[in-house]
Amino acid sequence: MGESSSPKTHLVAVGFLDELGSKDRYKQILEQDESSGGIDGRNLLLLRELEWIRKARRELSTNLRVHQKRSVIEEVLTAANPSASSVFRLPHVHLSVFSDSLLLHFKLDGSVEGVVRQLTTVLGSVGTFFLNSLSQGHVYRGALEVSAGASLGSRGVVGPAMSEAYKLESEVAQYPRIVIGPNLADLIESASEVPSSAIFVATEARLLSSMVVRDSAGTDMLDFLHMPAQFLKQQAEEVHSPVRDIVRHAYENVVEREAKFIEAGDKKLSDRYALLRRQFDDKFPNKYLVL
Repeated sequence: MGESSSPKTHLVAVGFLDELGSKDRYKQILEQDESSGGIDGRNLLLLRELEWIRKARRELSTNLRVHQKRSVIEEVLTAANPSASSVFRLPHVHLSVFSDSLLLHFKLDGSVEGVVRQLTTVLGSVGTFFLNSLSQGHVYRGALEVSAGASLGSRGVVGPAMSEAYKLESEVAQYPRIVIGPNLADLIESASEVPSSAIFVATEARLLSSMVVRDSAGTDMLDFLHMPAQFLKQQAEEVHSPVRDIVRHAYENVVEREAKFIEAGDKKLSDRYALLRRQFDDKFPNKYLVL
């Protein structure tokens, strides 16, 4: 019998998101003794970890579906010109879990227009997930990069794309944020120059570019607060907004962690959370951040 077909190498986008603080929680599980519940206590803590991992994967998957919804202009243009549907091809994003980390990957579309749509969907989804997780007290550090890779479907991806995304997360990110790799940053920059024949995706191309900011050290990162800030600018202050609540809760959790590390005398970690806090301070007026 012949061998099963081997996975093919493609240009793939990979996202690696690692939850911070889980190692301390795992240590707490191992330190459970008879006086504090013993095995039952360990099982309870492990169950909580498993519940969050399942919830995190579900939330990221939901975010991808929400961001994949076509806009009104897409529906109109596709109805008028069926061939335009290829421009709006949405990515088939594979999600997998490794311990406390989430891995996502997808093959890039062959056209500039398709890449714009794919990346806008994924960067928006990851940004939403990052903010929502912060608001629930779960902090992630991660990276997104583009390179060669072979997809294994729900089992993950192998190749330079995976190793580069992991290296960016573990060596470059340093604090809670999502780093944009150099290959992906270059691709986003080139994709923002939408050809005149595809003027209907120009708005998304501008949105995609606005999702990436550069820090003082020259590192590109995902601006996870861009879309919430734009949304809240358009809302009356007196109108109750779930988005404002999420932003406030996320900010409170960041401030709380920064204060905890200051009290513990851990300057390294307190400085890192200060960097994250400043992203909120720079993006929002104080009235949005204080309950």
